[in-house]
Amino acid sequence: MKKKKKVYKINKFFYSNTNKDAKEELLATLFALYIKKDFYKNKKIKNINKQSALIFDYSNDNLHAICRFALRKEFLEKKLNLTNLLSLNCSDFNKLKDYLNINSASIVFASSYINSPASMFGHTFLLFNDASNNKLLSYAINFAADVDENKQNPFVLMYKGLFGGYLGKYSIRAYYDMIKSYKDNENRDLYEYDLKLTKIELERLLKHFWELKDSSSSYLFLSNNCSYNILWLLENAKKDLDLRKDFFISVFYYKPCIQ
Repeated sequence: MKKKKKVYKINKFFYSNTNKDAKEELLATLFALYIKKDFYKNKKIKNINKQSALIFDYSNDNLHAICRFALRKEFLEKKLNLTNLLSLNCSDFNKLKDYLNINSASIVFASSYINSPASMFGHTFLLFNDASNNKLLSYAINFAADVDENKQNPFVLMYKGLFGGYLGKYSIRAYYDMIKSYKDNENRDLYEYDLKLTKIELERLLKHFWELKDSSSSYLFLSNNCSYNILWLLENAKKDLDLRKDFFISVFYYKPCIQ
């Protein structure tokens, strides 16, 4: 009987096949950071570290670990004194950074919407304020369950939301579009709370969002919700913050985050 060939698939966030072993993930990440763009043209698949889940034929710089996980690269570069890393033009990230033109950030709370069980406690998201101070040019980072609530039975929606039946994903949306949705269509109030972040911290926040934008995690109504994931982003932006330690069972900020 012919032996089945092992297939390696691209994972959206982890480089290790195990996804649970920190040491294996570190080794796989270092492997990805140092790999040359033409590596797979010169080596056979059997010679590749078998713990690596990400197998790339780099067609451009943006697919390389240095561009996909810039904040992870910076952390390891500093902690491990890494040298001789490739100098790449991460054009996709730089285009987004220039387009957003971020001057500051705010936490925005959209008040409750009683016509929807998923929004009866409100919704929380992050706002990147454009340097021109024009809200119509600003963009928001949103974390929510990946589901169309209009196509779901309300009881099924609540049950799956409580017990991890949905995946939660980050997305970026124009703020004017969110204003139209929340304020104009649903008559919900929006409360903005400005954050004291430096330019470096704002860039760190954007870089971490960039790392997470293609990944997903289990969405949980009481804990792994929009508020909790915003705290996670802020902790990575500002190193001296430790916001999640106070939330052992649930995040009591505006729990449901379907939107």
